[in-house]
Parts: sequence; structure tokens; C-alpha cells
Amino acid sequence: MTRFLTPILKRSSEILIHIGFWIGVYFFYTYFLGYGSNNTAYVNHFSWFLLPVTILMSYFFHCYLIPKYLHNKQPGLFLLYSCYTLIISFFLIAISILYGFVFSHHYLEQESVLPLTKGLVFIILVVYLVVFISIILSFLRLQLLTDKKNEAVKHQFLATQLQLKDQELRFLKMQIHPHFLFNTLNTMYGFALKKADETPDMILKLSQLLDYILYQIEKPTVSLADEIQHIKNYIALEKMRFQESLQIDISTPQLKSYQEIPPHALFTLCRKRF
Repeated sequence: MTRFLTPILKRSSEILIHIGFWIGVYFFYTYFLGYGSNNTAYVNHFSWFLLPVTILMSYFFHCYLIPKYLHNKQPGLFLLYSCYTLIISFFLIAISILYGFVFSHHYLEQESVLPLTKGLVFIILVVYLVVFISIILSFLRLQLLTDKKNEAVKHQFLATQLQLKDQELRFLKMQIHPHFLFNTLNTMYGFALKKADETPDMILKLSQLLDYILYQIEKPTVSLADEIQHIKNYIALEKMRFQESLQIDISTPQLKSYQEIPPHALFTLCRKRF
């Protein structure tokens, strides 16, 4: 149910935001065009004639010019068609102002005095100012949506890569454990037959490795010191197995306790040596 209501609520909120914006524009017109005038009825009625052409211009930029040209990296065509739009809109604004004067005439208290405190040029500039603000808001909104979409794609790509790496690591673990355990047990069997002194130490290191593989490996991160100790145990067992034919020296700097890495991150590199 929530899945169906979410798009409806989102769309409804967008519509309410648009309605609230244009109501604010209407009050902006009535305030600035009639500032200092007492004939509020005339100013309010006259402002209604400016809204349609303002809304038409704004949504033409919002729904067509910006997505089609500016968003698609065609600034030249955007500027060209914007100039055409502004030229045509100039005449539409002039007609709207003319109709506003004509159809608001009956609100005049004195026939010789117009209640508007701003001239024709200023009225046209105010309309263009509102359109310009709406273009900026539309561009910012479109850029924000694009950034969110790119960020979602990026997160999905990283999640896919992480999942592939995790599957690859699990596949390597599946290969490592059976072969390593089989070879180590064979070596221990041979040592036990010979009653070698290395047998207890080999059993201890193998138990530590099995504890790390079976329990610690499921954690998202382990300490770097534990990972290196895991590698040292592995190499020690391999040295016992190959005797003098395997010579490896490990030198590690002093490690800090808070250093964390994914389990088996370094061990995979060590395995390739053998």
C-alpha cells in the first residue's frame, strides 16, 4: 500500500509547491505594482492579467527548453530559442498589460489617475524577473534530480562491484580450505607416524587457522594484526610441509590496534605464491 501511496504523495507535494509559488508571485505583483496606491481592488485585478503569461513563459522553459537543450549540453540552441521566446513573450506581456488596463478600468476611483505606481517598462521587467527566478529554480531542481540519479547509479555500481568481489572472495575461500586442510592433514599424518617434535606445534597452528577461517572470517572487518598472524600461521604450516625447499622471511612494522581490513584481503595474495 505504501508503495502506491508514495508516488501520489510526492506528486501532490510538487503540485502544492507550484501552487504556493504562483500565489507568492501574485502577492509579489500586487505589492510592487501597487506600492503607495490606495486602490487595492484595481491592483489585485490588474495582477491577474500578468499571471497567465508569466506562468506560460516559466513552464515553457521548465518543461521544454531546459530539459531539451540546456540539460543535454546544447547551450547555443538554448540561448537561441530563449531569445525567440523573450521576443514573442514581450508582445504577450504588452497585450496582457493592455487587457489589464482595459478590463480593470471600472475599478478606478478617479478617471484621470492610475493607481499603479510603476510604469510600463518596469512592469515588463518585473515579469521577466519572475520568469528568470523560475528558470533558476527549475534548473537547480533538474540538476538536483540528475545528481541524485547519478549518485544512485554510482551506489548501485559500487554495490554490484562489491558483491562481485565478495563472491570472488568466497569462491577463493572454497578453493583454499579443502585443499589446504587436506594437504596439512596429510603432512600431520606423516609427522605423527615419525613422532616428530613439530607435530603439537603444527596442530596448534592449524587449530588457530581453523578458528580464523570458520569464525573470524564472517566478520566484515578484522584487525590487521590478526590477518598478518593468520598469514604467519599459514606460512609456518607450509614450511613444515615443504621443509627446506620453502624459504620465506616476513618483516612487518609495528601495527596499531585500530587498523581494520576485510578478512582474507592479504591472505589471497599470499596464496598466489604457492
